[in-house]
Amino acid sequence: MRSLRRTACALLACGLLAPLAPAQTRAAFDKIVDFSVTLKTLSAAAAGEAVLPANRLLLLEGTISEIVVLDDRPKTWRVRVELMAGEWIGVDEVRGYRCWVTFAGPGYADVFPAEVPDAPSPDYLPLHSRVLVLARALSPAVTPLGEKVMTVEGLAVRMSR
Repeated sequence: MRSLRRTACALLACGLLAPLAPAQTRAAFDKIVDFSVTLKTLSAAAAGEAVLPANRLLLLEGTISEIVVLDDRPKTWRVRVELMAGEWIGVDEVRGYRCWVTFAGPGYADVFPAEVPDAPSPDYLPLHSRVLVLARALSPAVTPLGEKVMTVEGLAVRMSR
């Protein structure tokens, strides 16, 4: 019910503000969002083999392979999600790519709760969910095993169907 109310409010706000917004062209949109960056690109950037576009948002697709709650206080909720994707190399090898996405804010407590809920919210995204993430690139990090992985700030997430 809460997400229905949220959707209705968002649609109403968009309807009221639409006449005030300037028309967006494809070129203007492409200055904000880069669709060419994938998890493969992020993995290469973490290893120093690629350069990420500056000041652009990224639309990433992958599977949630790990969820780590970094701060479980309701007002300052923070979670790190490992996003993975892979590709076949020939017929007998699969290469995997990943990044760490950090989501912050109380709204993500229902999306990524500390424990699997008995009655999950409609926004709940369990492990192994295929998702789309709108993100901003941050910097590479080093895992406990010494591997480099790119970290990004998650701005929005939704299930990919």
